[in-house]
Amino acid sequence: MPSLRDIRRRIRSVESTKQITKAMEMVAAARLRRAQTRVESARPYGLKMQQMLESLAGAAAGLNHPLFEERQVKSTLLVVVAADRGLCGSYNSNILRTANRYIAETPKDSVKLGLIGKKAVSFFKKRPHPIAFKLEQSGGKADLAFPPADPMAFHPNCHFLLPDLWSRYEEARQCGVFYFWGHSYEIISDAMWADFEKMIERISADPHARWGTVADLFAPTPFLAPPSHR
Repeated sequence: MPSLRDIRRRIRSVESTKQITKAMEMVAAARLRRAQTRVESARPYGLKMQQMLESLAGAAAGLNHPLFEERQVKSTLLVVVAADRGLCGSYNSNILRTANRYIAETPKDSVKLGLIGKKAVSFFKKRPHPIAFKLEQSGGKADLAFPPADPMAFHPNCHFLLPDLWSRYEEARQCGVFYFWGHSYEIISDAMWADFEKMIERISADPHARWGTVADLFAPTPFLAPPSHR
């Protein structure tokens, strides 16, 4: 049985840990408030952009353009933005619970996840949901730009020799960017070159397709060539 001195020492240790934890929680709460302030300050810009797009859409009722076409939603990218650490109240648990509820209410395999923050990544990597991308930040500073600031965080949709390339291409058409990769030395016969040329021709024939490289996407002013570009 521990002595009275040991018990008192344990009590002091617990109280000291409690004070440290309380201080860490206050710092985390202050950071969360600053982040919320930044989001709220950007809200008027988002509302104004929405009003501008609604005005353009109303004025272009008879315009035939891909951006004004109403399409059936076949897949959804759910971006889950959580914190890198805890000690911020119920923020992480509320975000993850809401994301789980949304996934449960949608058709199976129709949602892909974009995970931002260590808590979101660690939570969903143990679950069977497809992950489109994940971004774990450090230092409390997040770069939410698309394409991401780090080109290595931008993952391809598939290899150009995969048999399900076209199904992935059709799925990517609903989202925006189809990124395939491969090497010329992997094409080892004339028949493979012919198939590759047919693939390029088929994509180029798509009126909604625009060609671009990863370097184009990450350029200060992104350039996407029309379908006829080779």
